[in-house]
Amino acid sequence: MTKALSVLLVEDSERDALLIAHELRNHDYTSWLKRVMSEKGFVTALKEQSWDVILADYSLPQFGAIAALELLQKSGLDLPFIIVSGAIGEETAVAAMKAGAHDYIMKDKLTRLVPALEREMRDAKVRCERKQAETELRNSRDQLRALAARLQAVREEERKLIARDIHDELGQTLTAFKFGLSWIRDRLESEDASSRRQALQKIPEMTALVDTTVKTVRKLCTELRPEILDGLGLSAAIEWQAHEFSRRTGIRCAVTTQADGLILDPDQTTATFRIFQEILTNIARHAHASRVNVRLEATGQEVILEASDNGRGIRESEIGGAKSLGLVGMRERALLLGGALQLRGVPGKGTTVTVRLPQSAG
Repeated sequence: MTKALSVLLVEDSERDALLIAHELRNHDYTSWLKRVMSEKGFVTALKEQSWDVILADYSLPQFGAIAALELLQKSGLDLPFIIVSGAIGEETAVAAMKAGAHDYIMKDKLTRLVPALEREMRDAKVRCERKQAETELRNSRDQLRALAARLQAVREEERKLIARDIHDELGQTLTAFKFGLSWIRDRLESEDASSRRQALQKIPEMTALVDTTVKTVRKLCTELRPEILDGLGLSAAIEWQAHEFSRRTGIRCAVTTQADGLILDPDQTTATFRIFQEILTNIARHAHASRVNVRLEATGQEVILEASDNGRGIRESEIGGAKSLGLVGMRERALLLGGALQLRGVPGKGTTVTVRLPQSAG
């Protein structure tokens, strides 16, 4: 089986270039070989396309391996660089290797070329994979640090909102209740029958204050964790959240459930609901959508939550972007429970978010 190979060759001898091409063919390589003899030609070739390997004669009249190697290093490309030359002396060869050349092959021993080339290409692949893994790890750490900072900011914002609600609503109501009780006490202590009647007439007003306080407490509790989630389960909670989302934003949200066999433990239930809340938040903020279709399905093996909108469609750069902390948070929630989250965007047609979680034993 032939193997494709792109070779950039720094060589002024057409005969030597033919010998190198012949050696590659003898090892079943179908090579695209481009020969250059000047700095300009070398730089242009590097920019024109990608190369598997660079072979260079050590010394040409105006250009050579060391100059080519320096240009390659400045470009930032990590390619196997092998010197193929006549006898240049051991000290010169060692100096070239220290400068960054990966190997040195004498032209009268071209049988060494292909084994050296294959070894260096394997090493280059390993280096590339290592750099990619290091980059991904670094990006992941940056994302997790940013996510932790965002979660802390969100937590503080929630505390501030709860404190404001308690101060503005509960505080005012309880203050009014306190003054009302003092007012009633003063009149009950009076011997005047009219004052006593006024006290009795004040009681319904105080009862209304108590009802207002109860509603405020229920609202705060619902914002922290909907009672319906624990009482009626995930399906009902998602339908309720979709209804609330439509009421607040004006975006139509239709829910279809096929979850008769839905079995999730409390952690999975909470994580799935929080992911759904984040999906709706992202749609409201970024999607410019008018409609959302939600599907909740239990297959017996896994639970699938899918939300599709008709908005602008998420871009690929946004899915893995360092600023996409909401997406990172959703993905981490799913991964912690052995599941997965997938996003698919079509420009101008919308975004689909699919969450898959393994079903628990209950």
